[in-house]
Amino acid sequence: LQKKSHKITPPKSKPWITEALLKAIDIKNRLYKQFLTARSNENRERLHKQFKVHRNHVVNLLRINKENYYKHYFEENKNSSFKTWKGVREIINLKYMLCK
Repeated sequence: LQKKSHKITPPKSKPWITEALLKAIDIKNRLYKQFLTARSNENRERLHKQFKVHRNHVVNLLRINKENYYKHYFEENKNSSFKTWKGVREIINLKYMLCK
């Protein structure tokens, strides 16, 4: 038996994160590390621009996937009030709200 790392399997709390998104996040992280270790200013600026473009692309994809996931979830469970409210609680993170 082999234990899978979190990089291989998407976190269960965020089912909208797909394999493609994980790869895009990995590329974004590698670009950031390259930017941090770059020595020359021209190379640093080029890597920073690449990182920002890729970061914005990843954030946009995450938002779209999350929105599509919840649209599909609520469309599928519109006849079940229990599952509908379960989805609402997931979105507002009720545990976090009660701690404040």
